[in-house]
Amino acid sequence: MERETYRYGSQIDKLKFFSATEYDHEAVYEEAVLTACRKLRERGIKTILLLDTYHVDEKRNGRRIPNMDKYFDHVVESCKEGVKKPDLQFYQIALDVANLQPEEVIYVDDSKINCESAAVLGIRFIQVFNSMDMLEELQEILGFDLD
Repeated sequence: MERETYRYGSQIDKLKFFSATEYDHEAVYEEAVLTACRKLRERGIKTILLLDTYHVDEKRNGRRIPNMDKYFDHVVESCKEGVKKPDLQFYQIALDVANLQPEEVIYVDDSKINCESAAVLGIRFIQVFNSMDMLEELQEILGFDLD
């Protein structure tokens, strides 16, 4: 099967990284991706994790994922925001939380519909088919290594 990567958007000055990878409601965190997120943060590039999640505690305020603070500046969870991907409002919430403009963002997701929704707001995206190809493309866009 030929690898396809979808890119959308215009030239951007400041690059920010959105990561959104989730399978069957169980978030998947690959070491290479986490290393890349850490390196992005070390360079002053904001990282935001967008998750379609549900509440796991009775008070409805617990975090559904392990502490990811050393990898992500912000975690935006649908269960706390009351809206989920691919709703445009979810992406706008993430932009607002991080104080970013759409043209400052590279959004990464495995879902074509999620990527296309983000693009409606003017967010550039990479559709993920496998992590290594995504990281290679991100490095090409950024112009530096993430491993």
